[in-house]
Amino acid sequence: RNIEAPCPNDSPTMKLCLAFLFALCPSSMATSKLHHHPVSSASERKLQTVSSATLASAKADILVVLEDNRNIRIAPKFVRLGFHDCVGGCDGCVDLANPDNNGLDIPIDAIEHVYQTYAADGLSRADTWALAAFTAAEDSQDPVNPQFTFPFTEIGRVDCPSGDYKGGPDRHLPPGDLTTHEILDFFAV
Repeated sequence: RNIEAPCPNDSPTMKLCLAFLFALCPSSMATSKLHHHPVSSASERKLQTVSSATLASAKADILVVLEDNRNIRIAPKFVRLGFHDCVGGCDGCVDLANPDNNGLDIPIDAIEHVYQTYAADGLSRADTWALAAFTAAEDSQDPVNPQFTFPFTEIGRVDCPSGDYKGGPDRHLPPGDLTTHEILDFFAV
């Protein structure tokens, strides 16, 4: 997994987000124009295929949320939500009492209606948050020359057993000044 590609602002935070998105990408693959190779994800999830129409509709609804909330810069909040959810296992739960998660109620509330709309079609809350993170990352790129695509073709991330998605387990987050290799070591299974 070589992700030493230059990040848009070459910041540790951007590297952390890119590492997260590559790691989160399900067993299909994430593809970069900078490195033309697949990047495998952690494979312990029981992922399954969902209708492409369902994913396209959910993604379209997320794009509407992104457009309707540009004034509050919701896209980076979706990527941050996806990251914080997936530290310790993408389970659709974050602990809002943890100060590291301050402000995550904004993207959670903004995306909740998308989850409610597609839950019956098999999208878990964790799937919805991951799809929102991927969609926000793709939508935030230069539309003329996007550098990354994140195919999202499988679902099946399991939501936290408690069902308390705003009071999930308290998880240790990595510091923001890690190198790319330290980030990968932090998330190594």
